[in-house]
Amino acid sequence: MIAAQILSLTRRRVLVGSAAILPLVIVLIVIVIRVLLHSNSPVQHERAGGAAGYDATLQGVNGIVGLIAVVLGATVGSCDASSGVIRDLISTGRSRTRLVLERLPAPVLVAVASSALGLLASLAAGAIVSGDEALPSLGAVARDLAGLVLVTSTLAAIACGIASLIGSRGITIGVILGWLLLGETALTFALKAFSEGSQGVLLSAAQTRVQDAVTGDPQTAPVISLALAIPALAAWVAVSVGLGAFRTARKEW
Repeated sequence: MIAAQILSLTRRRVLVGSAAILPLVIVLIVIVIRVLLHSNSPVQHERAGGAAGYDATLQGVNGIVGLIAVVLGATVGSCDASSGVIRDLISTGRSRTRLVLERLPAPVLVAVASSALGLLASLAAGAIVSGDEALPSLGAVARDLAGLVLVTSTLAAIACGIASLIGSRGITIGVILGWLLLGETALTFALKAFSEGSQGVLLSAAQTRVQDAVTGDPQTAPVISLALAIPALAAWVAVSVGLGAFRTARKEW
C-alpha cells in the first residue's frame, strides 16, 4: 500500500515536477539578486557566493519546501476520498487507521527529496559564484539538511492528517496556511502576555526552535524551551494524524 501511494503521487507529474523545480528557481532568483546587488554596490553588499550566499539561498529554500510539503500532504491525504477509491479499499477489510498511516510516507519522502534538491542547489550556487569565499563545512551542510527534513516531514504529515480529516485538498491547504499566517500571529501576542516562553507550543515557533537546535544555529528567542518545543511539535503531528484516522474510521463511506 505504501509503494502504491508513492507510485500514485509520482504519477502526478505537474505536482512532483513543481516540487523539484521550485526550490531550484528560488535559489536562482536569490543568487542572481545577490550578484546584481554586489556588482552595483560592492561596498554595501557582500559577495554573492560562499557561505553567505549559501545561507541566503537556503532561507528561500526553507520557505518554499515548507509550502511544497503542505501541498503534497494535502494531496495524498485527500486523494482517496475525492476519487472514491477509499470505498474499495475499505471493502477489502483493511484497517481504516492503517489506511491513514500508510499515506504518510509518500508525501514525506517526496518533500524530503525536494528539500535535498534545494540544498544541493544552494550549495552549488554558493560554489559557482564563491570566488575566494569559503563554503560551509560538510558537517554544517548535513545539519542544514536534517533541519530541512524536520520541517518538511512534519508539515507533510500534519497536512496529510488534516486532509484525511477534511477530505479536501484545497480546504486543507487554506486551513494550514491561514493558521500559520494569521492564526498563529494573533495567538503569539496573547501567549506573550501570558508567558513569553509559552509560544513554543505553536507549530511554527516549535518547528523553528527545534530546527535551529538541529542546525546548530540558534536564532529563536532563548525563552522558548527546547523541552517544550519538541513535545509540542510531536503533538501537532500526532493530533493531526490521529484526528484524520478517527474521522476515517467513523465516517460512513
